[in-house]
Amino acid sequence: MLSKWGKNEGSNSVSAWLVSFSLSRCWDSLASSRCKLWDNRELDLIEGFKFFCFFLAQLCLTAQFLMCTQTINPWTIEKFFQEVAFTIVISSNLMCEAFVAFSGFFGAYRLFLLYDANGSFSFKEYAKYVGRKYFRLAPAFYVLFFVSWAVFPRLGAGPIWYQASYMFQDCDKYWWSQLLFIGNIYPYFSAPNAGCFFWSWII
Repeated sequence: MLSKWGKNEGSNSVSAWLVSFSLSRCWDSLASSRCKLWDNRELDLIEGFKFFCFFLAQLCLTAQFLMCTQTINPWTIEKFFQEVAFTIVISSNLMCEAFVAFSGFFGAYRLFLLYDANGSFSFKEYAKYVGRKYFRLAPAFYVLFFVSWAVFPRLGAGPIWYQASYMFQDCDKYWWSQLLFIGNIYPYFSAPNAGCFFWSWII
């Protein structure tokens, strides 16, 4: 029987893992507090704003991705800009900066907690913090990057399918900067909607 948290107590780990993607489990995780006993509960409000910014940023980045890919009728893009809903989605790119700011705030907050608890702050603790962040993001990011670069352009054909590789024009030279998460720093200049995996700058 399923528990209130969506875990199958009498089943194997595979079933428990599959159930973890259920809507009720995800909602419980989203609605529950992430604050520790020593945290100020007002941090939940900031966490809520962070999630809202993340949601709007995903809408915006998805729309930009669709705009930059191959389009049978380019005038469709101009028609999109005349719709209020699409304009709101595109304007949500401001939420990317807000999401980065909230993430930086929470990161600094955790580091200050470590400093208050230990009375000092060592490079080893900072490396552990950065390492946890890296291993959370890197595997999925690398898979998405290499599949999009090497596989996606080969999934179709046609007179305008060559546009599928526009987002990866410079990846043969600057792929390593994406692996190091410095693609928004090097190369210093990149034309709008061009370069190598340009829409990953927020990561």
